[in-house]
Amino acid sequence: RDYCFLLGAEKGMNVAWLRIFYVYGSGQRAGALIPTLISAATSGTGFELKNPENQNDFVYVKDVAEAIVLATMAESSINGIYDVGSGNLTAIRDICSFVEHEITGKTSNKSLMSKKGIGPGGSVNIEPIVADLKGIKKELDWEPEWKLEDGIRETINLHLTTHQSS
Repeated sequence: RDYCFLLGAEKGMNVAWLRIFYVYGSGQRAGALIPTLISAATSGTGFELKNPENQNDFVYVKDVAEAIVLATMAESSINGIYDVGSGNLTAIRDICSFVEHEITGKTSNKSLMSKKGIGPGGSVNIEPIVADLKGIKKELDWEPEWKLEDGIRETINLHLTTHQSS
């Protein structure tokens, strides 16, 4: 990152560094959290969720794409580091519950999460980092449009459509 800014200054160019948080949605790798949850819920299989209380700043892929387009098309005056996220932290357990409820109508977490790895000594809590949206809002007038629940619903629908037609 520092090299980009140094090179930009040397060449007389501004640099917009987008710090993108936990992106989810269409095109996400199959082994990532939300696709794994969707697959587990649709197939009725469980999986091991080791750190259900960890929190991430989830941002929908369409919001990220919009931020990238705005940064690319911006006037040359923008220069700096800009967070691209939702500005909110959500626990992994809450994502699991939501996906399970959307697909099965249940909210027990028991069908999706095994108990292995959960609890004292089994979890590794990572200090959460949340996007600070002040800079990108001020410079690019960007903020996420998609609510987490709506983005997950669309992701589920895309998954179901893709897997039913194959």
